[in-house]
Amino acid sequence: MKYKKVVGFLFLFLFFLLALCVFGYHNNQFDSIWNYGYSYAISRGQVPYRDFSMVSTPLYSFVMAIGLVFWSNNLMFLIEQAVLLTIMFYFLYRLYGVKIMLLLLAFCFPLFQALVPTYNTFCLFLLVLLIYAEKYWKNGYVIGVILGLLFCTKQTIGILVFLPTIYYLIKNRGEFCLRILGFITPVLILVCYLAFQGALWNFIDFCFLGLVDFGSNNSKVFTLWFYLFLVLFIFMIIYTIKHKENIINYYILFASVGLMVPIFAYYHFSAFFFLFMIMFLQNVQIKKKFCYLISIPLLLFSCFYSFFLIGNGKDTNFLSDIPNFNYYLMTSSSRGELDKLVTIYYKYKDQDVIILGFQNTFLKIAENQDLDLYNCLCRGNYGYRGTEKMINRIKKYKNKIFIINMADYDTAIRDSSHQFDFDIANYVIEHSEKIDAYDYYYVYRME
Repeated sequence: MKYKKVVGFLFLFLFFLLALCVFGYHNNQFDSIWNYGYSYAISRGQVPYRDFSMVSTPLYSFVMAIGLVFWSNNLMFLIEQAVLLTIMFYFLYRLYGVKIMLLLLAFCFPLFQALVPTYNTFCLFLLVLLIYAEKYWKNGYVIGVILGLLFCTKQTIGILVFLPTIYYLIKNRGEFCLRILGFITPVLILVCYLAFQGALWNFIDFCFLGLVDFGSNNSKVFTLWFYLFLVLFIFMIIYTIKHKENIINYYILFASVGLMVPIFAYYHFSAFFFLFMIMFLQNVQIKKKFCYLISIPLLLFSCFYSFFLIGNGKDTNFLSDIPNFNYYLMTSSSRGELDKLVTIYYKYKDQDVIILGFQNTFLKIAENQDLDLYNCLCRGNYGYRGTEKMINRIKKYKNKIFIINMADYDTAIRDSSHQFDFDIANYVIEHSEKIDAYDYYYVYRME
């Protein structure tokens, strides 16, 4: 029996790896690349918030940097993600038995969005571990440490998930103190590290003071996913009230808010729906045969649908000639866009070049260079009044070359919900000389 379980989880690991690399390859852009970039930078000795921008606490990036120390390729990043997901589903198996097939379906269907390697998936991992600890370990200090690790992964979720502890355990002071001590332990380690590296103030600015800027500039509220979330969230509230003695329901309820707010998009909804199913399946008895009959056909459909119909799998190629992305799958059209940036970049690479566009991180990694503060040029990513601070920083530059992705710039002007910080790009355009262009990549020189 143990042998069959080992084989089963090895198969699950391969499934996750294929889902990340092949079936859901179209998800490996933007957030996936940025998170890979954070870990890549840390593996090279760079310090978050000081050397490059982040808006979340950095634990996930540090965890994923471990493998990149030995092999910095994007494939290693995806292998690590597959390992984490496999471990998460091992704990879910211990909690739910065969019902993990339905959880696997909820996690993957139909576009594998919830698998995207970001801090949100690591939060899901830690939430599952927290549920397991509450049910089986029942150790206040260990539970507190897991809550602290959640805070160190995504500060908003960590704070929200800690609230039920205050409500439930204020009368049991001994247990409450143990959890507080556990919570403080990883948080204190993180604070000491950042203080030692001279990045503590930037951390406070980017991750806390700048939350107002981030929320106001990136909120997408009245979407289809908001209304679906609202309906399911009401159901979760009713379920929690009916089972108010179970602290696990409060963890899931509060974590759901942290996952969805302020961006009500499909990616965030996918992670939320997975949590919804974790709550819903707690007390539901389902036959083994039914779990397999429902999940396997729909998972196979997801593989086909995601790869061929959404990802245009017939028009893909591996970037075998690009360092650190040798096994990265990309459509020919996306490859063409990247080639345009590479072409214009190589004309000026011997000069002091700053790339203002979402491809900054990709190119930096491909060129084996350190990241810079422009690695993720999104509104709200630079702390309180961050755009103003970055413009003031640019004002001090001399003899800089800027390559601006005008496609990102034009889209941001037309669509107020687009995350590209066009104000920073606009300052460069208005105060620099345009010296070159290749398609929608414009080159400016600031004297």
